[in-house]
Amino acid sequence: MVRVVLGWGRIGARPGFDPLPRMDSLSNRPARMRALLTAAIAAALALALLLTAQASASEQQAVSQAAQRIHSLSSHVRHAGATKKKKKSRKKSKLCVVKRLVNGKLRTVYTHTYVYKFVKRHGVRVRVIRRVRVKMRAHCTKACVKTKVRGLRLVTVYRKRRVRVRIIRHGRIVSVIRKRKVPVLVACPKNKNGTTVLGTPVTITLLQGSTATLDFQAFTRTTDLSGTVKGFSPGKINLNSDVNFTFTSARLNVAPTGVFIDDACNGEVSASIETDPNTYALLDDSKSNIGTLTGNSIVASENLILRVPLDLRNNDTGCHDPYLTTGYAEIPFRVTLGGKLGSQNGSLVANLTSAEQFLDADACLSLGDPTQPCNGLAIPFPFFIATHVVGRVDLGKYGTIHLQ
Repeated sequence: MVRVVLGWGRIGARPGFDPLPRMDSLSNRPARMRALLTAAIAAALALALLLTAQASASEQQAVSQAAQRIHSLSSHVRHAGATKKKKKSRKKSKLCVVKRLVNGKLRTVYTHTYVYKFVKRHGVRVRVIRRVRVKMRAHCTKACVKTKVRGLRLVTVYRKRRVRVRIIRHGRIVSVIRKRKVPVLVACPKNKNGTTVLGTPVTITLLQGSTATLDFQAFTRTTDLSGTVKGFSPGKINLNSDVNFTFTSARLNVAPTGVFIDDACNGEVSASIETDPNTYALLDDSKSNIGTLTGNSIVASENLILRVPLDLRNNDTGCHDPYLTTGYAEIPFRVTLGGKLGSQNGSLVANLTSAEQFLDADACLSLGDPTQPCNGLAIPFPFFIATHVVGRVDLGKYGTIHLQ
């Protein structure tokens, strides 16, 4: 913008010099001089007005161009911000909760971190730092923890990596990069129909000769076992190499067994107390249940829950009357079996035995439904148990296994 200032008097001139004559001095000049000065002043004013008009037009054009640039820049910034926000939300939505395959079921993996929380102290809200347990998250393409069998335990595979973690520094939570031992992640066995795993199904069916020996110190009882144990081996099975397998379900039925036997019924030997036909053992799938086959040697470790209802004779006068039933008492225990894998009649047969172990059990004496838990009196009734299992091993076809 060009600015023209017309002033009168001595403006920035040396003493005794007038850059522009005063209007009152024009009357003292000759007529011709007055005409020339008037024309010069008019020309200067016209030039000033022309320059001002040109400056205003260029200024308006510059302002218009600047406005267009600002509008374009703001649109670009808004678009970039929206794209960044969209990318951020999309990236966050791709994170899934990390799972761990235990007995064929995917269970959540947790980790620990630090967060701020507000608590009241003497009526004043104070910010404090707390260590909390949170779900571990990772990209959905690899959101399962890698595991392996070590001995008779299923352990997680770890490796050291540089990761971003939260630490406490000078009373504040800061995010730093540290080398930490983190679990190795692999793809999860999932599909739209439920949880699946890629492997070879394994089924062990108990055959005749499978027994459990119950030692009550004063006497010993032997009972027959039947049922099946199901599981899988992650991958293809090669009997020439080590094979690891996981048990996912089991039901082992215990035949009725007389616990207290007498001849109070007119010399007739009968049981005054015996186990009910609904006595069985289930697999505790909340814990690790695995096995290993090395050569022809097999070792299996299972967590079982034994449910034992009792049948009671109705006094000595009810010898031939139906037994009175009680609810079942649960006895959790872990059994480890070892033995050999051989062939019999064209089938794989495992002969397994377990060492004698003590069970701190209870016996339910409250009458009720044998399929329901005990809801009354239960007394301690400990005993020792040892098992011998003869089982036919059936190996399925390698492929996708649907887990329950």
